[in-house]
Amino acid sequence: MRPNKTQYKRWIIAWIVVIISLALVVKAYTADVVVIKSKSLASYDLASMGLKSTYKGVDINEFNMMGDIKMGSQMVKRFKEENPKCLVGIGAMAAYVITENISNIPSIFCMIQDVDTIKLSSNSVAISLTVAPEEEFKILRSISTRFKKIGVIYDPKKNKSLVEEAYSKALNMELTLIKGEVSSSTNAEKRLRDMIGEIDVLWLIADSSVVTEDNIKSFLKIVIENKIPMISFSPDFVKYGALFSLSPDYKEIGAQVGELVKEIIANKGVNQGSIIPPWRSILTLNTNTADLIGVTIPDEVIERAKKIYK
Repeated sequence: MRPNKTQYKRWIIAWIVVIISLALVVKAYTADVVVIKSKSLASYDLASMGLKSTYKGVDINEFNMMGDIKMGSQMVKRFKEENPKCLVGIGAMAAYVITENISNIPSIFCMIQDVDTIKLSSNSVAISLTVAPEEEFKILRSISTRFKKIGVIYDPKKNKSLVEEAYSKALNMELTLIKGEVSSSTNAEKRLRDMIGEIDVLWLIADSSVVTEDNIKSFLKIVIENKIPMISFSPDFVKYGALFSLSPDYKEIGAQVGELVKEIIANKGVNQGSIIPPWRSILTLNTNTADLIGVTIPDEVIERAKKIYK
């Protein structure tokens, strides 16, 4: 069957996009800093804006993989020869093609949900999408000191380091972190039900083996029924019933990347090979949920919140 005119147009457009991308990459080789975006997303664009606003006056070129790992891999291989001072990967696909093809150029990764799955070398660093656990626990303690046993459901293949860090931080704050391991999203709800009676709080982290639409609905129903607050990483979940979230500011993550780039180019000490938390966060509250579970949120916490659902 011969292609019709519409198919021809699509093929032509696709080839034009590839040719333009190749041209942009050729140009990128002369830059001090090369930014590789996994695809076009508003959150990725904000991170890119934050980087560029922080690191003005330096040659930064950006390449969009457009969700195509094969094309991204072909482009990234050329950087071995051109050797820019630093690579920035925005999103999981960009991080993947960089780590699979390059190890000799300092690299910074951000905007990745399951950051533990990224194979960091001694030449790279990643910024997590999860706020430092102790910051979330401090907000919890500010709301009420009766919450002492914090439950977390997670896949150790994806978030082992985060949960281990949180366990240590919780102990330092005289809190107990109760861990519920899962290997897929299908048994996450049962794991939560098994933990009811053992926990005072559910701490929801950005784990793709746990966070699905069905699981979130079930989790919110279970915690409200049992008058257990849920701490979330996303304001969207607060809207539907979580007590609060401390979420990253995507533009600020980009600015944080910019500061790390400065340190790398200036040959200053950067804790490479590590995963670091975002340096600023946004607090979102749900006072209706607080009423349902019998909690009064102090004025000082309310004043800090950027968004309040009532």
